[in-house]
Amino acid sequence: MDIMAQIVVRNLDDQLKERLRQSAAANGHSMEEEARLILHRALPEGEVPGSAGTHASLSERIQTLMMDIEFPPEFFEALDEIRHGSEFIDVEPRAATFDS
Repeated sequence: MDIMAQIVVRNLDDQLKERLRQSAAANGHSMEEEARLILHRALPEGEVPGSAGTHASLSERIQTLMMDIEFPPEFFEALDEIRHGSEFIDVEPRAATFDS
């Protein structure tokens, strides 16, 4: 039988603890299991934080975090304008004016 390590996290703010509780409940896990899963996702096996391979995995983690975000339609319309050209692209910058 393997002996598993344990950690105690002190000074965890109440809001973070509540988000962990809500995430655990939404995923059908205990808070302890949810914390383990979060740690596994944040620190993939074989990867040392700060190593050369970190940039690619950081990008993957950001994509994973953003998958659940619901962007408004205007966001995608703006992306399409950027991709396909827009009347606002390549316009000379101009100084801001303020009405007094």
